Parts: sequence; C-alpha cells; structure tokens
Amino acid sequence: MEVSDEKDWEFISVHPYSEQQAELRIDSEEIDFLLPREKRLKKYTVVFTTKWEEIVAYECSPICFCENRQSWPLDEELPEDYDEIGPAGIFFAFLRSGGEAFFQVWAIIPKEDIQTVKELAEKYAGRPSVKGLAHHGTAGVVNYMLDHCEVMHRVNTRWHNWIKKGPSTKPRDNLNEKSPELVFAKEGMSFNFYGASPKLEQMSTFWPWSKIRDIYAMQDEVPQIAYLWHEDSYTFLQQVWDPQERGSILKKAKEAHDAYLNDDSVPQLRLIRPWSFPSRLHDTWDELEPFSSKASRDGFPPIYEKKHDE
Repeated sequence: MEVSDEKDWEFISVHPYSEQQAELRIDSEEIDFLLPREKRLKKYTVVFTTKWEEIVAYECSPICFCENRQSWPLDEELPEDYDEIGPAGIFFAFLRSGGEAFFQVWAIIPKEDIQTVKELAEKYAGRPSVKGLAHHGTAGVVNYMLDHCEVMHRVNTRWHNWIKKGPSTKPRDNLNEKSPELVFAKEGMSFNFYGASPKLEQMSTFWPWSKIRDIYAMQDEVPQIAYLWHEDSYTFLQQVWDPQERGSILKKAKEAHDAYLNDDSVPQLRLIRPWSFPSRLHDTWDELEPFSSKASRDGFPPIYEKKHDE
C-alpha cells in the first residue's frame, strides 16, 4: 500500500531496510509515523499522526537494526537472540494523549538522518533527546538525571537485598535479574536497574534530597536502612543483610544527604519515581509502566523543579 500526502513536509526520513513504505515525516506542528505492518499474508502501512505538544519525552539515537523489527543501542552489546541487519537510527516518542493515556511509537531512520531529526525535534518539542529511553525506559531517564548530578558514591548492591527470601536466593540469569546500582549524588540518590530485565529497569528511581528528611539504621528481624520522607509520613525500608555493607551504605547516604543540606546552592531536581515503587519487587513488576512518574505527566526534560532553568 502506498500512502500519498499532498502536505509540504519540512523533512521526510525513509526506513533504510524496509521493503514496505515506512517513513517519518516532520513539520513544525506535527509528525507522521508511516509504520509497516503485516497480518497473515497481507502487508500494509499504518499512518499515525501526533502533535509535538503530545510528546512527553523522546529519543533520537543510533541503533543496530535487527531481524523481526528488533533494535538495540549501537554502543551497547547486542543481546544473544538478536540477529543484526545493520546500523540505523531510531526516533522514539513517549506520548500522552487524551488526558492520562500513555503510549509509545517509533520510526527507524537512516543513521545519517539522526542529527537533522534530533535538531528538528529539539526545536519543535522544546526539549532534548533522552538517551536510553527507547530501550531502557525509566532506567534511561534516571541515567539522564545522574549525568547532570555531582555523583559522590556508587555502590553495586547484592541481589538478595532486594527480595523477600533473603541471602539464600540467587538471581535467575535467564530472566536477567540484577540488583540495582545505588548512586549517591549531592543532588539526590538513585536505585538504578539499567541493564537488567525490562521490568526491573522500570523500577529505577531518582529521589532528590529535598524529599528526604532523615536516613538511619533500623535493627529489626531484617536489618534495614530507613529513608524518612518529608511527605505523607512515608518511610522506605531498604534491607541490607550484611552489617558491614549496611554500615558502609548508610555512611555514604548520610554523607551525600549532609552535603546537600549544607549547600544552599544545590539545585532542586525532579523526582523520578514509578507509581508503585517502592515495594517488595516481585509483587509489582507486572503492574509497572515505563516512565510512570510525575515527570511523565509534565514532560521530561526539564530535570529541575520549575523555579530553576535547565
């Protein structure tokens, strides 16, 4: 099926590997995604149109395009079950349409078109591309936040600290279960599951220190670190089974929190927190949606609260 359009588009990018019509069309008001589809023996093209104002966040980056319309970031190791076709680019948009309805749409473009599409998107969407959003969701957003932070400590935590059953439980490699990297910055802290399974990656979170009132150890049946929030009398309990590890993490957390409290010039960053995080992970993974936080309702970037300019 050929799609005709009399509109005078500012830029048209054509899928470099598709035998069917597949394009990304851009002007100052809207974008057309011409998406190849196949059902049984019938091949056809779906046209999806969105306005720039509906885009919450987007990514325009180089990828490795693979069989079965799969793709992966070009600068990351390809998963074992991906069969490479060649280099390309992706324009991935995370959209909000009709109030609170969120969904994703993307187009594959030639690698040489990336810079042009990125410049047009930043011009008309009014925000930059977020690297990692297309393939890593919330974890990519958290990485973007951390790239703008003064990181003080990074801690590779152990898997058994993140599930109910405790030290005897091992991660399942076939499900790509990995514990998060715990990052303490002057601006806030992060539990970042970047590189784990897609469901785990959506558990990634960034807490600005402005949300945290106090951090302290709790001696209970399960040894924990308590993060006491200012709002809603909320406390997040992080279990850490090894006493020495718990002491080290607590020291680093308090050091970063104190650095924030003692410096009035530290900018107020936004909260990246999936709606159902935190909890005992296995209970909620299936319910999580990528990038389901306040930032996904307001648009991302900016990374700062409204009184700060990015």
